[in-house]
Amino acid sequence: MARIRCEIRFWLEEGIWVDFDCLGSRVTFDHEALNFEIAIPPFSQTDVPISFSNLQFEGFGGTARRDADGHGRCSINQILVVIRETSDAISRESLETESRQILAEVIAEYERKRIRDAEKLLIDFLDVQRGRGQVWLGPAGQVSYAEHPQATTFEEDSNHRFMAGFGLRLDVKPRPSKTALDKETFKEIVGRLATPEILLDLPEVFLADAGYFLQHGNSLITYLSSSIITLENRHFHDFQRAILHAAIACEIKVKLALRQKVFPQGLPLVEALISSPRDFSMSAAGLFDKAMRSAVGVSLKDSDRKLFNRIQALFEKRNKIAHSGTLVSQEEASECVAAAREVFAWLEDLPPSSNRELP
Repeated sequence: MARIRCEIRFWLEEGIWVDFDCLGSRVTFDHEALNFEIAIPPFSQTDVPISFSNLQFEGFGGTARRDADGHGRCSINQILVVIRETSDAISRESLETESRQILAEVIAEYERKRIRDAEKLLIDFLDVQRGRGQVWLGPAGQVSYAEHPQATTFEEDSNHRFMAGFGLRLDVKPRPSKTALDKETFKEIVGRLATPEILLDLPEVFLADAGYFLQHGNSLITYLSSSIITLENRHFHDFQRAILHAAIACEIKVKLALRQKVFPQGLPLVEALISSPRDFSMSAAGLFDKAMRSAVGVSLKDSDRKLFNRIQALFEKRNKIAHSGTLVSQEEASECVAAAREVFAWLEDLPPSSNRELP
């Protein structure tokens, strides 16, 4: 049994804007059996005063600015996450009892897990910065790398570095077969890149994001307050986002369907309904019922009552999250995203207005 330290270095595509007095800062905290540490460059502890010139020379810094009062700020492009824990499987002594190949595989799997833990932590840390105005860091819930994160494992007491581990080897997980990119689809997508055509409509973008947040629902949420980071394990954070994105996707999708598949003589009514929603008393779920029946001649409520009830439940949960901050379970989020996908298929299967008669 040994105390193990895993250092994961992240190279960010866009830099974090920090005060000069934040340079070299480190904050540690415990969560369950792990000890986490987040460090701002430079990572080495020396007696040399920190300067932006040194940061640039060592590859940590980008742009910098100093105010008239002498207060300086700069952009840093690296973050170090250190995770410490006690391990039964990894120690310097194990080099004498285990073959190097077996130990290398154990360390590779260990570092793969620690990179995932560190990535969740970094995503939530960056989300806080985005909320504080650093919107250039990218969309919430993800991190953009300039290079793949690098993990290095040490035995804490001896500071022995294990010369094996997880480098750039791909961690391949099973994926739905229908999502695989085949040769013909690859050619078709690349061919469309040269045209001004939008490759993915807005409803599909939101539905894809809903699926992403559903898959990554168990994220670690960090809060930054008075230079102290408190870590809470909230399994519902991304599930809320999944439902919000699914509801937005469905509302935009049904409005597009109303415009595209309405009887020609009903287009002015649809435009009035969509453009001036305050002038009409109709819920989002009502767009799938009364609005569709009047404008398209088909109602989801009439053709598939069960799916309509599920979509109605999706919008009700969306409202509770948006107005009351209600937490939802993984099962609730999964059901809502599944219902959204089914109603997308229902809307896409509707025949164009030219193939239908007025009711």
